[in-house]
Amino acid sequence: VMIEGGGELIAEAFRQKLVQEVYFFIAPKIIGGRQAVSSVEGEGVSCLQDALLVKNMVFEKMGQDILARGRL
Repeated sequence: VMIEGGGELIAEAFRQKLVQEVYFFIAPKIIGGRQAVSSVEGEGVSCLQDALLVKNMVFEKMGQDILARGRL
């Protein structure tokens, strides 16, 4: 099942351990801004050792973008 949603929905899927594989597109565009929404919102982690580790990362160039994918 593919989940494509906002940052809160994605954070909840991670919290419930529903995610096995992740895909991120990196584009050569800078958006920024104090009110910018992040791809994963929710509570986050208080220290780096609690962060989810993505394994077996693969990177593919797709036009001007890069697709980064891996497994949790």
